[in-house]
Amino acid sequence: MEDMAKLIERNRRVKIVNLGSNKITHVGAASMFKALMNDTRVTKLNLSGNNLKSESISSLKELLQTNKGLRSLNLSECNLPDLAVIDIAHGLKENTTLKSLLLAGNMVDDLGAYELGQALLSNNTLTELDLSKNNIRSYGCEGLSIGLKENKGLKILNLVSNSLTDECGKLLLSSLILNAEIVQLKTYMNPISKGVMEKIDYYLKRNMERGKVITNDKISKEYEALRRKVRKLLRFKSEVENIELNRQKWNKEIKANSKALSKAIDEETQIENSLKKQLEELLRKEKELDKRIASIDNCVAVL
Repeated sequence: MEDMAKLIERNRRVKIVNLGSNKITHVGAASMFKALMNDTRVTKLNLSGNNLKSESISSLKELLQTNKGLRSLNLSECNLPDLAVIDIAHGLKENTTLKSLLLAGNMVDDLGAYELGQALLSNNTLTELDLSKNNIRSYGCEGLSIGLKENKGLKILNLVSNSLTDECGKLLLSSLILNAEIVQLKTYMNPISKGVMEKIDYYLKRNMERGKVITNDKISKEYEALRRKVRKLLRFKSEVENIELNRQKWNKEIKANSKALSKAIDEETQIENSLKKQLEELLRKEKELDKRIASIDNCVAVL
């Protein structure tokens, strides 16, 4: 198990670690927890069906306090006592990534459940908590109820097959009245009266309907936001098309102006050449005139 922990620590591709029912000891579990302390790739860890002890859970407490990648942790059927669950609860208080915690079929009693409820006061990341097949009674329900009244993240709480009485049911009901986030609260296979169960079901249905409304509102808002983006893109497209049309117009004007300029340059060159020829002709005639004048002067001198 220690070798596997080292392998997982070096391997950067492992995302799911499934070691359920592998006769892992508390020593091996502690090695695994230490290997995952600073890991961000492993998102799911299953150690269910292994006989763990509270000694290994102290490492799990530190793991929950430091790890930023784990999303699901299954410790069902691990014979965990209350002290181990209390350590887990303390770790949850500082955890901001774990979504699902499964603790079914352990030895969770009132103290452990109460501390988990205290953890829910500050932890709003956890969405699923499975405490089925344990031995939770009134005091544990009181702690869970206190946490649920303030918690804004938990959606599913499984308390099937515990020792919940009507008193427990009423405590949970009081938290449901204030908490509109929970959509599944499983309490069957407990000695809770039908009347209390019906009230719990009523508020669960209320929460589910509220969740649908919120979802529809969210979809509507997202749709409106998308429509605004589409309109903005269409306006941008129209502006781009106008710019392109103007560019084409400017290109045509530039080409037309270029032709006119070229023609003007040609005409100017022709005029310049003509003037040069005329100037050369004048200079030639001037030389001829100078020669004639000189000839006349010579004749006058002879006479």
